[in-house]
Amino acid sequence: MKRLVAVSVSVLAMSLVPFVAHASPTSAQCIEANEHAIASRKKLALLDAQRDLATCADAACPADIASECARQLHDIVAAIPSITFVAKSDTGADLTDVRVEMDGRILADHLGATAVQVDPGEHTFVLTAKSGPSVTRKLLLREGEKDRNETVTFAVTPPMPFTPPATKHDGVWRATGAALAGVGLVSIVLGSIFGVVAITAYNDQVAACRNGCTGQLRLDAQADHDRAVWSSTASTIGFVAGGVLLVAGSVVFFAAPVVGTDRVALSIGGTF
Repeated sequence: MKRLVAVSVSVLAMSLVPFVAHASPTSAQCIEANEHAIASRKKLALLDAQRDLATCADAACPADIASECARQLHDIVAAIPSITFVAKSDTGADLTDVRVEMDGRILADHLGATAVQVDPGEHTFVLTAKSGPSVTRKLLLREGEKDRNETVTFAVTPPMPFTPPATKHDGVWRATGAALAGVGLVSIVLGSIFGVVAITAYNDQVAACRNGCTGQLRLDAQADHDRAVWSSTASTIGFVAGGVLLVAGSVVFFAAPVVGTDRVALSIGGTF
């Protein structure tokens, strides 16, 4: 009868832990598993104790050991805390592609819908999203604390408004271009003045010889002619040289090389 009770309690307790096919333990293995479970329980290594108690609660173990291990297994299962992590984006969307580490070891490679059993005590959890940012939490889990829910939000820092790189052109080139263009404008102005002088001299020449071109009138007309030719030549040179200098100055000014740039960086971080 005592053996039947032990077997019944063992079966009930074994239903509380995941089923794993295994060969029936020997009496020596049953005793060893029981001793390991007691030591693990003292160190709060409840998951290790659970595995050992599942072994010594087997129906193949001596009845008194199986009965005691089954009772302790029931208590251990009730004492093991469990936790569920919920990860969300900063827009409220659920995230599942998140790796969970506990005390430097991988606890889960992605988030599921069921709670994860852990040993009681203080643990450091690091959750890392596929996109890169990670969140660290230090939590104290107590015996018997079931289905604790922890929500973590991964927030991406809004990107800074893009600013085109600030440029700085070579000052010598710019100054040279401006000087050439300035001289060109002056030459064009002088060419215009000489053009007016040439037209005036030509009109004076025509007026001097309108009623005959003899004596002093002829001399005056010749002087006006020479002045018109000289002024016309100077005007042409002024316009041509001014145009060339203006174009050359513009090219040098706008083709000045860039000597420095400033850049803007983007950052991403994680918060909870």
